[in-house]
Amino acid sequence: MSQPKSLIADLLERLDAELRYEFEERAGIIEFDAGVPRDDAEAYALIDLLRAHPDALVGVAVVQVAVDGNVHFVLTTDIDAARTRFEAMTLKPVRVADLAQVLKTHFDGLALLERLE
Repeated sequence: MSQPKSLIADLLERLDAELRYEFEERAGIIEFDAGVPRDDAEAYALIDLLRAHPDALVGVAVVQVAVDGNVHFVLTTDIDAARTRFEAMTLKPVRVADLAQVLKTHFDGLALLERLE
């Protein structure tokens, strides 16, 4: 399953330091505990990381928010800052969702963005 080294390296350059550390840890565990060659371990670790953090490579996350029992979706480039704003606005973030899936299932593939005041 060996992937071209440059493909994984290019993708890893897009990760922030925390996610890069998480990737390295996962790759090491897969390599040493499962006895998988390093290139394959890195590919598996990247797939696992993207499963857990679908926004990792695009730099945009969508957060599901509950407001008076209604579901809303908020786009952000900084989840921690968004959570802080939600708290100030007494909004309850429910979960981080997959942007593509939200667009498909809730907006028929197309959504209008509005500034959150």
